[in-house]
Amino acid sequence: VENRNSEDDVDMIRSTIDYLLSRNKILTTKESENDVFSKNKLFGIGWRNFKYDFKQYSSMRVNNDAHNIYLQLLCETGIVGFVIIMSILLFTFYITYKTLKEERARFEETGEVSDRMYYLAFSFTVQLFFFMYGMTGNPLYQFECYLPYMLACAMTYRARREIKDEAAQPVKKKSFGKQSA
Repeated sequence: VENRNSEDDVDMIRSTIDYLLSRNKILTTKESENDVFSKNKLFGIGWRNFKYDFKQYSSMRVNNDAHNIYLQLLCETGIVGFVIIMSILLFTFYITYKTLKEERARFEETGEVSDRMYYLAFSFTVQLFFFMYGMTGNPLYQFECYLPYMLACAMTYRARREIKDEAAQPVKKKSFGKQSA
């Protein structure tokens, strides 16, 4: 059992309460993010290390993630990692949008709604939520947000695969009448 000093506990609680009640909480966080980012702009400080480095620059004595995945990614992975990761995420979002648009055009042409259209609309919505929530929260590090996002991305790629497979199948001509043996 670890011996803890009650004064340390009181100080930690007091600093946490002061931080939470302070009017410049966002400014303090943003300044800390700038300090963390300035340590290593090109390659960052390492995945999942923001909360530990944040502690050095903040008056808080607890670990804290940035409440913005874009700033946190920039601090942790640097410019190089940020560009790579965001390219992958935005490319998937673009593919979802493009495929949903194609399905809508197919619907307008044939009048038939495919299940794929619903899956793609759901995937688009989940991805949009992920990107928007990323501005104020941290869905990249929260399993309950990250898992639905990954499943939504998988739905898009599955729909693309189905479309590609359908296009590769030859169209069978229907013959009416008797077939000769």
